[in-house]
Amino acid sequence: MSWKKIISGIATGLIVFFILAFIFENYVSMDQMTIFGDIYDYANESSKEMITAGFVENCETIKKLPSDRIEMINISNPQAIINLCQKFNDHQIDRRGLYFGVIDISIAENGINDPIAQLGETIPVLNWLIQLLAFFGRYALLFTILLFISIIAINIREPILIGIITSKILIKVTYIFVLPFIVIYLYIWIFPIDTSAMIYAMANGKIPFSSWVQIVDLLVLSLVKIYTFAAFILGVAGMAIGFTAKYLLNKQQEKLYK
Repeated sequence: MSWKKIISGIATGLIVFFILAFIFENYVSMDQMTIFGDIYDYANESSKEMITAGFVENCETIKKLPSDRIEMINISNPQAIINLCQKFNDHQIDRRGLYFGVIDISIAENGINDPIAQLGETIPVLNWLIQLLAFFGRYALLFTILLFISIIAINIREPILIGIITSKILIKVTYIFVLPFIVIYLYIWIFPIDTSAMIYAMANGKIPFSSWVQIVDLLVLSLVKIYTFAAFILGVAGMAIGFTAKYLLNKQQEKLYK
């Protein structure tokens, strides 16, 4: 194997890695509200009612009190809670909206129960990997352009080879869309996601993910938002184009060397 093929192969692998990092940084949502929302949305109804029961009770209390006594309630950040409860009592939001409102107020006030921080404390290696992908994701476009320019420069006298390498890159990039889609939905089909245990843990003031299964569930829920059926179809189409281009260019290259 020539040094050109070795360098081109390494550059191709790095381009795929940087594109993966770019997708992670820009499209995989790991913010607190999204994670807390996923925990609520994939829990059973009884756990949803349990986690919001106290919120509803407070709102019912506020509803019955005279306006001049509402602000005397002994709760943290009373005005924000009062405004939230007024929306709930006026049917502007449902229990889900009430849950999100309380979580949002708690995060804004003191940042407690940050799932990302808790995840980093639970698995330092995973936290380090997330930070590494985020770093490369910020500069992915620059790195990808530089690597592609290096591939062109190395093979400048062989335009067909550049086309073959480009088609290989396209095929490997489409794997990022096609293979994870299959794995994610196969996982969900075999292990249906139920975050009820996380809701109960939150209600008791504990870390909402204390097992590998729960951590994997949260990561899968984050990925589901980008690995849609449309992304899968796009990946399959790109793969078809890549394999077709590679086949035709290889045939053309074979004719040149005959």
